[in-house]
Amino acid sequence: MDNPIFKKEQKVRARSPKLMLLIVGYNLLLLILMVVAYVSIYGENQQIGRGARYQDTLILYMLIGVFQFVLLLLIVPAFTAGAITGEKERQTFDILITANRKPLAIIIGKLGASVSTMLLLIVSSLPIVAVVFSVGGVSIADIFMYVIVCFLEAVFIGSIGLFFSSVSKNTTKSTVATYVTILLLVIGTATVLGILYLVVSKQINYNEFAAEAIEIVTDLKSAVWILLINPLVTVVALLMEQTGNESMFAQYINQVGRCNTLILEHWIAISIAIQTVVAVVLIYLSTKNIDRIKK
Repeated sequence: MDNPIFKKEQKVRARSPKLMLLIVGYNLLLLILMVVAYVSIYGENQQIGRGARYQDTLILYMLIGVFQFVLLLLIVPAFTAGAITGEKERQTFDILITANRKPLAIIIGKLGASVSTMLLLIVSSLPIVAVVFSVGGVSIADIFMYVIVCFLEAVFIGSIGLFFSSVSKNTTKSTVATYVTILLLVIGTATVLGILYLVVSKQINYNEFAAEAIEIVTDLKSAVWILLINPLVTVVALLMEQTGNESMFAQYINQVGRCNTLILEHWIAISIAIQTVVAVVLIYLSTKNIDRIKK
């Protein structure tokens, strides 16, 4: 990437011991999870005299994949939420915007540096994720697709942090706003659907006509679409598809309503497309915020 902001951020992070500590800590957490999951799954099999099963390896792969993405959800905002406000607090922001650099170049450089760091973490963890190859069930293509989806999700999450960093006056406010937004996306959307499900279930219990009860559930089929903006659901959908559990994912989704079959079949592609559009809009708004300050 021929971007001076990107190159500068990469050099600063590469020379910092924090990056090494982050990589070590990140992979150590993944390793601990893998060992705990491995002992829990295969230790139980040995107690009942059963060997390793194909399904057990797939469960292990899903656990590692989900846990790794949760770590990314926690780490990415820490890099992007202070990307612009950090420059303001260090009193280097004026130099940055007067150095004949376009606002878009600044945003892309900051975002690229943060996302590349996340990509480095993912790649460094591949030996741990590749433990599933010992039994089989997950191909190299699946791992590659998982890395691509995590990369795109990192761009989406990073754009949220950059947006709040461009509108906030200090890093604390930007960080809090970023984490609250991500919390609403990941847990808030699922909570809304859970409340709707409880309300509908109560209505069905007090409804004497089965036909009307089915009609109520069908009316909620569009409500499940809010999960398309949930990055964790996107990753879970990918992992379930890779492990042959597409029908189980569809069953979970249809607990709230009868989701459109076309959307279910292309859930990952549609959700990533929507999140990419949101990321582009947030990047555009971030550049406008910087441009306004520059003027």
